[in-house]
This record gives sequence, structure tokens and C-alpha cells, in this order.
Amino acid sequence: MIARTTLVSDFPDLPPRPKHWVGTSGAFDVETPCFLEALVAIGETIAEHGVTALHGEPGLGKSFAALSVADQLSIPYRYLEAQRVAGKAIETLLLRALREPHDPTARRNHLLDSVARGFCREDLVLAIDECDRFGHEGMETIRYAVSQPGNKTTVILIGYKLDRLFARNPALDSRIARRVEFRPLDGEDALATLRSYHPIFEKATERHLSWIASFSGGEFRRIAQILKGILDLTDGDVKVRLTDKILTEIFEKSGRPGAR
Repeated sequence: MIARTTLVSDFPDLPPRPKHWVGTSGAFDVETPCFLEALVAIGETIAEHGVTALHGEPGLGKSFAALSVADQLSIPYRYLEAQRVAGKAIETLLLRALREPHDPTARRNHLLDSVARGFCREDLVLAIDECDRFGHEGMETIRYAVSQPGNKTTVILIGYKLDRLFARNPALDSRIARRVEFRPLDGEDALATLRSYHPIFEKATERHLSWIASFSGGEFRRIAQILKGILDLTDGDVKVRLTDKILTEIFEKSGRPGAR
């Protein structure tokens, strides 16, 4: 009997642009301190075929860092957004992301060995976003794969509550070569990032920038939402000068009052 194999070729090599970037015409990619720290950590991990963990609250740029590093690589890059699955569905998702032929009806231990072989096949970077969804079971599969003597795959784990997962899997925790915690922007970092992010912010007053930084909580996702609101309100006029009236209207539409 010939085993059925599946080789899915439609998995994205790169993560999709975040949805909150839509409608932010004219915005620039900004290299924050956490972003730069992540690039260095990933680069060091690639040399070791190890694991880098990018963790922190949502909307702080973790996925963006994973996207950006792909442009600088000379080796294949794969991206997987984890799903809340269990059992051999975990191995199936990993095999599809790795472009590894496999029999989806095989026993789980056979699929696990296929994942391990996929990790050893070629120099590769595999970014797993929202990896919290895999839970302890998925982390154990990843630990097994990266522990193989011939492992050639560098893994970037991206998630919010990774510390909890690692606490439940100390064997994987010991395999983490680099950790970068993404933190909300504050102080001068927040003001400098806003000025570099868009021409509207570049010429804004420090008071207005501080107001935006405070309202957004230093989260890129919310900063992008504020920018989109400004562009919608001003018909996309990137030369507009921010006023108290404009920002007050944007904040009120968001359901939260601004504070000067």
C-alpha cells in the first residue's frame, strides 16, 4: 500500500502585514529599541540553530520584527500562525509550514519523527506566531525537534504568555538561547518613535505627541489606529497640523476621553 502524502505549498513564507496597518498611508517602519534588540538576538540564534523567544503584550511589534528579519536572510524562512489544536494536528501544521511531505493519516509518533527530520533537512528559520495557542503539547513537540543532534532549524517563538508555557516545560525553557521582551513605548522613546512614524507626527507639538503616547499606552497597534483616525478625519491630508480639536474627536470616537 502506498502511503498518502501531503505537501502544502500555499503556506505563507512571510507573516502578513498586520491588519492595523491598513489605512495608515505614508507611515514608515520604525526601528524601536525592542525591535533592534530582537534583530540582534535572532541573528545570534541563527548562528547556533537555536530558539529565540519574542514575548510581551499584543500590539508592540513582535510580529513586525519577525517579518523584518526575513528581508535580511540568505536562508529559507517559514512563517506559521499557531492554532488552538491538539494531538497530531500540531505536527501536521508544523509539517505543512516546513513544506515536509507527510501522511496525514499516520500515527502521531511517525508525524513527530517527520517534524524532527524536517528540522534537520536544511538551514531554515521558522517563525511561529501566537505560539501560546499550541500550549504545553505543542511546546513539547518543538523541544523534541530542536533537540535533535542534526537540527538545522532556527525557531522564533512569538507570543504573549510564553513565560507560563516555559514554566510548564523546563526542558524547552533551557533551549531558549535569546529572549526579548517587547515593552510599551514611553518617555523619549515614545516621542522619537512617533516623530519617525509619520509626517503628521513629525511636525506635531511635543504636547500633542505626549497626549497620543499616553492615550495609546505606547502600543503600536493603537498608535496606528489613531493615525488612521486622523487620516480619515482629514481626508488623507498628510500635511495637516494636529490640533486639540482633532485629537479630542479621535479619542472620543475611540470611546475614551483624552487627557491633556
